[in-house]
Amino acid sequence: PCAGHASGCCRTALRLLRDDVNKCIEKARGAKAVGDGRESEVFLHIPKEHKTLYDAVKCYIGGDTFLVAPKDTNGVDNMQFLLQTSRVTLCDTAEEVVVECPEFNLKASETTPPPTSTTTPTTTATGITVGTRRSTSRKCERCWYYSDAVGADRDHAQTCPRCASAVKRDGHVL
Repeated sequence: PCAGHASGCCRTALRLLRDDVNKCIEKARGAKAVGDGRESEVFLHIPKEHKTLYDAVKCYIGGDTFLVAPKDTNGVDNMQFLLQTSRVTLCDTAEEVVVECPEFNLKASETTPPPTSTTTPTTTATGITVGTRRSTSRKCERCWYYSDAVGADRDHAQTCPRCASAVKRDGHVL
């Protein structure tokens, strides 16, 4: 959706970001706080020195991506779908990430010593701060993502608007 974010450098940074998010979700999964990444909301703080990564993430975060026709993205290239989480929020500070996700967070490698072979990883490969928590939204019974928009369609009260549209269009029965 944004010019310049398809470059090899940007794709590599986004893959590293995905790895960091997965590490954080694994911590939550190990503690039985979530069972699947789609149950998670992710919070990120990307320092100013990582402007390219920040711009790419900001570009790929749409408004309400569970709309039938998302306004801010093309509906496919979206950060929450890349990370397979229900929501991605960019935070202004690393402290904000920790406040939002006190139990499950990974701090930037500049501020936390690297883990030893006997400890749980607490740093990220990208130097950003990542946090996750269980979503408080409702689960769509079709795509299994969590969204505040689940139930917006009266005919398909257990689905998000995106899935409700697909069910109606294709004649599926839930």
